[in-house]
Amino acid sequence: MKLAITLWLFLVGIHASQGTVTDAEVEAAFDELEKMLTNNQNIIDKINGAKADIIKETTKGPAKKARLLGMAKALNLAVPKLKSSDSAEVAQGVLNVVAGIAEFVPGGVFVASFMSIISSIIGLVSGTKADNTIRDIVSAAVRESADEEMEGKAAASRAELTAAMQYLLSKHDKELDADDVTRMTTQIRVTTGIGILEMLANRIKHRSKSTNKAEQQQCYNFCLLYAQIASIRDMIMIDLIYQLRRAGDNDEADGYENVKLNNINAYRRTLQFLNDPEPAQAGVVHLYHPPGHSTTAKYIHDFMKMAKVAPATAYLSASYNLRSVKWPQWRVYAGSYMEFSKNVAPFRTWMDFTKRDDGYWRISKAKYRMVVTEKYPKYVTVKESVPDNNERSHFVVMRYAGSQIVTISCRKWPEKFWKGESGTEYLVLRDGFTGDDTQLTMAPSPRVDTDYNIIEG
Repeated sequence: MKLAITLWLFLVGIHASQGTVTDAEVEAAFDELEKMLTNNQNIIDKINGAKADIIKETTKGPAKKARLLGMAKALNLAVPKLKSSDSAEVAQGVLNVVAGIAEFVPGGVFVASFMSIISSIIGLVSGTKADNTIRDIVSAAVRESADEEMEGKAAASRAELTAAMQYLLSKHDKELDADDVTRMTTQIRVTTGIGILEMLANRIKHRSKSTNKAEQQQCYNFCLLYAQIASIRDMIMIDLIYQLRRAGDNDEADGYENVKLNNINAYRRTLQFLNDPEPAQAGVVHLYHPPGHSTTAKYIHDFMKMAKVAPATAYLSASYNLRSVKWPQWRVYAGSYMEFSKNVAPFRTWMDFTKRDDGYWRISKAKYRMVVTEKYPKYVTVKESVPDNNERSHFVVMRYAGSQIVTISCRKWPEKFWKGESGTEYLVLRDGFTGDDTQLTMAPSPRVDTDYNIIEG
């Protein structure tokens, strides 16, 4: 296949519209896909059978060629994960497929032979694997929540999704007709799997403003579970839509495509707060930002990108003063945040964020904060207050869209605090320009010995 595609792509490439994607890149992506499917000869045969269509697509201009390459690369990322026995890996592979379809197959319509390849790769997730994956990710999210109602709803939705997956697999590679359309739409309704998603959306909404650290963590875990189950549900819808088109009923397929679009709108409504939160939701949001600092945060970020959730507002140069500090649950090693607001009473403490040459930021008490507009997220660094020890602690700084609220999320506080003559503990924050130090005094919370509140600048 490699030699044939090389020759044909070279010949047709002479006449193809010039773009950033080359024929060689397309060929290499499909060669890589074949290598990953060594033990799946039926899919390899479909790739070989799609050779003529692949060549034809590359002649339809740079946009079509880029879509072909993008989807092939998405499948390359997905295949090893879909073949894994680890449920988290399988869930990631599912998202790779779903996100690829959303980005490179708008409207769910693409060359039929290539959609057949995608459908077969979806089939790597057997009914049993789908059931195990949903069971495992649900268990991981609700283990500490003791939410029996949600466990029951999850079990019912898992049964629906598993049955739908098994039913679709039974239709793969078979001739389909109008009777099959009736059976498929009866077996897989537009509400399949929606029960657990609606319950999760409700849990997320109510826990997002909680001041209880355990509930904040639950809310974040539920956001992850929501994205994982929604991805599995979307993958099933993608395969169903393809099978309906294969059976010749484009009207039913278009109807389910509209359902999928409505699902996307629901995903946006549920998770938008992670990029556009109210101040009270910062306790959950700081667990998510920055989206690249953990595999779970990256998964949610990629899912939100697929669902076209509006990104966080880019940072703007402005002057802010300290409005309030809300650390009722704060511990030395735990995440925490501060609230800042623009243009409030001048007698409040002002804070300055200064960019360092090494890419980190310093935070200090000052009249103006100097911020160069850059791509979010940004980091703040605080020098440990123990002399002669320059250990850095990372803070995530974010501004909420449509709001004057800025939060700082601490990822790693210094392990030691300087004790003053009176026995109080404080942090020394150093100005990145002048080198001057500013002391923030820490006072023990009356509730928990290891909790602290900033009481004075």
